[in-house]
Amino acid sequence: MKLSKLTIGANAIIQSVDLQEPLKYRFMEIGLRVGTVVQICSKTLTSDNLYLKLDNSSCISINKDEAAHIKILPIDQRDQSAHYGKISDSQDCVYPNCIIEK
Repeated sequence: MKLSKLTIGANAIIQSVDLQEPLKYRFMEIGLRVGTVVQICSKTLTSDNLYLKLDNSSCISINKDEAAHIKILPIDQRDQSAHYGKISDSQDCVYPNCIIEK
């Protein structure tokens, strides 16, 4: 599944980042790398940008076209292991209007 298809509030683990090297390295530097737990906390009205919360508690924004090149494995809420864990709702996102819909 692609990151661009993940629903708001759902958690997933990044499996691969299939981008050209300069952009791939930039994503790795900001924390988007294989094994990272990611959650979409908000989208713009046009859904062109995704606001993400990463397991290292940072928040970033990426373009939906870029997110389409990131392969993820959704984490089932009933089957979360201690290794991956759910991103805590207590971790505030720095983006305005970044509210997790429940």
